[in-house]
Amino acid sequence: MTPRKRNVPSPEPRSVATELRDSEQPFRLIVESVQDYAIFMLDVTGRVTSWNVGAQRIKGYSAEEIVGEHFSRFYLPEDVQARKPERELQVAAAEGRCEDEGWRVRKDGSRFWANVVITALRSADGALLGFAKVTRDLTGRHRAEQALRETEERFRLLVEGVKEYALFMLDPTGRVVSWNAGAERIKGYSAQEILGQHISRFYPPQDVQAGKPERGLEVAAAEGRWEDEGWRVRKDGSRFWANVVVTPLRGADGALLGFAELSRDLTERRGAETALRQSEARLRLMVESVKDHAILMLDREGRVVSWNAGAERIKGYRADEILGRHFSRFYPPDDVAQGRPEWELERAVRDGEFEDEGWRVRKDGSRFWANVVITPIRDAQGALVGFAKVTRDLTELRRAEAELRRQKDFIEQLINSSTDGILAFDRESRCTLWSDGMARISGLRAEEVLGRPALEVFPFFKDTGEDKHFAAAFEGQTVTAEGGRYSAREPAARSVFEARYSPLIGDSGQTVGVLAIVRDVTERRRVEQELARSNAELEKFSYSVSHDLRAPLRAIDGFARALHEDHGSTLNADGQRLLGVIRDSAQRMGQLIDALLNFSRVGRQALVTTSVDLTAQAESVVDELRRTANGVAVEVTIHPLPTVAGDATLLRLVLANLIGNAFKFSRNRSHPRVEIGARREGSEVTCYVKDNGAGFDMRFKDKLFGVFQRLHHVEEFEGTGVGLALAQRIIDRHDGRIWAEGKLNEGATFYFALPNAAPAP
Repeated sequence: MTPRKRNVPSPEPRSVATELRDSEQPFRLIVESVQDYAIFMLDVTGRVTSWNVGAQRIKGYSAEEIVGEHFSRFYLPEDVQARKPERELQVAAAEGRCEDEGWRVRKDGSRFWANVVITALRSADGALLGFAKVTRDLTGRHRAEQALRETEERFRLLVEGVKEYALFMLDPTGRVVSWNAGAERIKGYSAQEILGQHISRFYPPQDVQAGKPERGLEVAAAEGRWEDEGWRVRKDGSRFWANVVVTPLRGADGALLGFAELSRDLTERRGAETALRQSEARLRLMVESVKDHAILMLDREGRVVSWNAGAERIKGYRADEILGRHFSRFYPPDDVAQGRPEWELERAVRDGEFEDEGWRVRKDGSRFWANVVITPIRDAQGALVGFAKVTRDLTELRRAEAELRRQKDFIEQLINSSTDGILAFDRESRCTLWSDGMARISGLRAEEVLGRPALEVFPFFKDTGEDKHFAAAFEGQTVTAEGGRYSAREPAARSVFEARYSPLIGDSGQTVGVLAIVRDVTERRRVEQELARSNAELEKFSYSVSHDLRAPLRAIDGFARALHEDHGSTLNADGQRLLGVIRDSAQRMGQLIDALLNFSRVGRQALVTTSVDLTAQAESVVDELRRTANGVAVEVTIHPLPTVAGDATLLRLVLANLIGNAFKFSRNRSHPRVEIGARREGSEVTCYVKDNGAGFDMRFKDKLFGVFQRLHHVEEFEGTGVGLALAQRIIDRHDGRIWAEGKLNEGATFYFALPNAAPAP
């Protein structure tokens, strides 16, 4: 009798099993070893389905506490109420990813500032499987080497001791090439009995007859995975309901090497097996889909052994270009020459983790500023097997930080260049800002006061009432006060200070402190007092001019009129003309005196600010002018004008001068037209009065607003030459501006612009 040959598995299928385990190990180690990032999975509803040590370290929850819970518990109550967690999942599902930075909540209720990236995970057919969520605690970093070792130990025990799963390998034809204890327990065959046998013996006869085992392998090879649930047959002929996942194994060139089959007896623990299968698939997808972090594995010598999409995006290399290469090619030549890459690995081994920020090099030779975390990976016996390396491109962040520093330096220089004293206090009244100007005023240097309470720096504030101004600013009010004391030494008797207290508003809209600007107004008060005296003297002078000059002018006009009435018949034509010139000149001199007094008075009188309807004022001025137009029919178009904050009497005087000029200088046209309108331009509202009258030569535009400046003869167009100067003074007092455009014999347009502020209530 010829001895029966035993089916001995060939070396080739066993190498497939080894390759599968080796390919899975890096992905598991990456996720399990990262300690500075919370990397976990969510199902499609947002419930946690996996949990790494980084998540436990950052958020405080163990896997047993959080798996199955909704991830909204990591958010602030107001964010949960606003449905921010759900919106982020919607954005990730629609756009592929969602990134956010903001406050999150740990288990103990404390808050931390987190960078969060949520990536949608989809199956080969595009169906949404769930989400990968990567969170980093940016408020601090803590080492997690012990947690990594514990995770590695749990994973090792899972792979070696699991008996709930049948895990085995098939060659491309479907014959068994590896067999684990779980397979023996579930299916009843020992390794010696089953190795080399076809998987069809695990199927019921009707499935074998229908070609189901072969179809399953075909689908797996074509679609990348085949999953099935159904009846299977044990060695003893009994049946069990099994969940089966068959995955093709391919080499680097894409050639089919075989299949991995995962089976579980769901008649006992169906739910647990499903969770593990999904967890394993999603761990792979998570690492591969993260694009904002380069997550890669190195062997003990520093050669790249795994590469994710984020690494390709940041560094520029495809996986087939970089696998097997030393990671020193990511460093600038000077760092390589100094042995820095090797030194970083040594530090990671020695300290359990190495973190660095510095320049790195992309494939195209360009440089980027990177944050790098290198973590050693050890096996169950503690032997070093490689390194996990996480890199993030911080080039833009570094540029933004540099710009913030530049702006901060600029603001400090700007503050310290001011002669005013600028100081600030926080909610506890501690000094947080003390400018050089404040040091000069107070006699105290910044280092003497920063961090000290206001009443400790200025104990006399309660006596002077300044503490009340601070309190009002903390309540959101802006207060301007004069006469306070701000010198630690006894101030000079004649020094006068003015202080403006304003609330400092934080990002949340709440008052976080008070800013005070202290100005020495001693000289200004002296000038104002002198100006007041001068104005009083000018008022007296104006009265004297009005009284003393009008009297002789009235006498000249009166005697000239009497001479004309009593002796006009005895004068020849030239004498009567000269007598008329005397009367006209006297009357014109009176008009000039009135105009000059009005011009002087407008510059001195206080503004009475109210809400002014410019449309109503323009219509009123036009009605008056039409009544005195001596039969000249002027076509007037008034577009809607804004309501502004200003002195109603003075602004009406501006409109009266501009519209009156438009009537006057267009009256000689066959069809005189005047247009009045306005437009909003940025922070201003601009009004205009346009006519088709005599116009003017733009070369002389600078003369228009001078006192007694005229571009036309008084015989042609009457007037004193003060109206436009008066209008300019009024607009200046309203913090506005006035100008004109024109063309000789083609008309003119006069503009005035006022601040686009809300009208006074």
